[in-house]
Amino acid sequence: MRTYYIRFAAENEVGLGYWAQERMELMPRRSAPEPPIILNEVHGLNGFAVTAYPDRFELIWRVPQDNGERIEAFEISYVPVRNITYRRGTYVDYEWDSIGQRIDEEKPLGEPRHMLRNLAPDSFYKVEMRARNVIGTSEPVVMVFRTAAVPNGDAWRPLRSSTCVNCQPMSSTSSASTFLIASSNSISTFLMMLLLQTFLIHSSCF
Repeated sequence: MRTYYIRFAAENEVGLGYWAQERMELMPRRSAPEPPIILNEVHGLNGFAVTAYPDRFELIWRVPQDNGERIEAFEISYVPVRNITYRRGTYVDYEWDSIGQRIDEEKPLGEPRHMLRNLAPDSFYKVEMRARNVIGTSEPVVMVFRTAAVPNGDAWRPLRSSTCVNCQPMSSTSSASTFLIASSNSISTFLMMLLLQTFLIHSSCF
C-alpha cells in the first residue's frame, strides 16, 4: 500500500492560482479481484431467480474491479438444492441443502454471461461464482435459481448441445416427404367434398 499527497491549482494566461488544500490518497496493493456482481433478478421471500426454460439458465453478471491485475476468468459452480425452512417462534430461517453432484465450469474474460445447460425441470440450483486473476480468486458470490416445469406433463428432453451423441436431425428428403403426404391428404379431402357437393346438386334437380 502506498500513500500519495496531492494538491491542485488552476492556471490560465494571467498566471497560476492558489493551491488547494493538500489531500491524502491511499492506493491499495495489488490483490485478487473483487467479487462479480450477478445481475439476474431474484424473486420470492428467500430470493431466487427463475428461468422460462426447464433445462437451462443464463447467468449474467457485471465485471468487478481487478485490483491491479487483469481478470483471467470466472469460476462457476452449481449444484441442485432443496429448500429447508426452520421456524423458531415468530422467526423463520431458510437454508438450501445440496442434493446432487456439483458441476464446475470456467468462463474466460469476455461477454459477461454464461449458459448453464442440461438442468432438471422444476428444480432449484445454487450457483457460486468467483473472479480470478494471477494473484488469486475473489470471495464467492452466491445465487439460487429455479428451472421451469414441463408444461402439460410432456416428456422432457435435455437441450441439444454440441456433445449430443445420438442426435439425428430430420433430413431434407424426409421433410419433403412429410410435406407431400400432408399435401396429398389435403387434396384428397378437397376432391371428395367437391364430388359430394356435385352429387347433391344433381340430386336436387330430379
